[in-house]
Amino acid sequence: MNVIRAIDVQKSYSGILAVDGVSLSIKKGEIFALIGPNGAGKTTLINCLTGTTSFNSGSIQILNDTPHNVTKSKISLLPQSFEPPTHLTASELITYFSGLYGIKADPHHILKKVGLSSQSNKRFYELSGGQKRRICVGISIINDPEILFLDEPTTGIDPAGRFEIWDLIETMASSGSTIFLTTHYMHEVERLADRIGVILNGKLIVTGTPSELITKFGGDCTLTLKTTSDISSSFKEFYPSFKDGHLHFNNIQSNQIGPLLIQIENLNVEYGSLTWNRPSLETVYMELMDGTLENVL
Repeated sequence: MNVIRAIDVQKSYSGILAVDGVSLSIKKGEIFALIGPNGAGKTTLINCLTGTTSFNSGSIQILNDTPHNVTKSKISLLPQSFEPPTHLTASELITYFSGLYGIKADPHHILKKVGLSSQSNKRFYELSGGQKRRICVGISIINDPEILFLDEPTTGIDPAGRFEIWDLIETMASSGSTIFLTTHYMHEVERLADRIGVILNGKLIVTGTPSELITKFGGDCTLTLKTTSDISSSFKEFYPSFKDGHLHFNNIQSNQIGPLLIQIENLNVEYGSLTWNRPSLETVYMELMDGTLENVL
């Protein structure tokens, strides 16, 4: 079931299109990551989807309702910039915001989810930048939303804290919550996202799973062996090349490495270092941003 659906959405500021004809659909329980450079339209699209800004044309359905009419307790948004009352403690902030929802959330339970149990009595202004961001993530899940919009949620958070937030996001999705995520961390996208949308100049230029995008745009996996023997003629099916004491095999998948090495050893060929390079989502992203795949899209 699609819980988010946008059709040909456009949003302009002073005649400049910030969101240019975006169409997408997101299923219940899905983690959807929207990636793109600064100014590409990520935050504007989130604002349109959540009803925090109007859009010029197109249509949006959130839980079978419009962004303005959807029951607000069913969704939650963590914007890029969010600073709660700074004089309240972490525990008091959870109590304060849960009161705005008309519910009684357990501060200890929420703070534990974002790894801040030990900071419950510290005032917000006393926390580090990463801890502040984590408490903001905690505030965004107080209402146990059906749809959670996270605009760069882990910016400024240390690696250990980031892993805790990732675990939280995955747990929420496995329980049926839908997560709409923006981030500049490609390893975060590869870890979390069921599907990815790439936005550039307000246009959603491609969508797909991480593996689909890597396969389609990332190029071949390559295996490189350091050796003095040019045996490339024996493995023409892998389009090998030999240069500067290195034998390169193209389009090699991980399950092919073992059998290939057995064949090489059967030829009594000695080799030194071995390197297998798999294209990454970061490689795909950089090529898309450079426009080198413009003719493919």
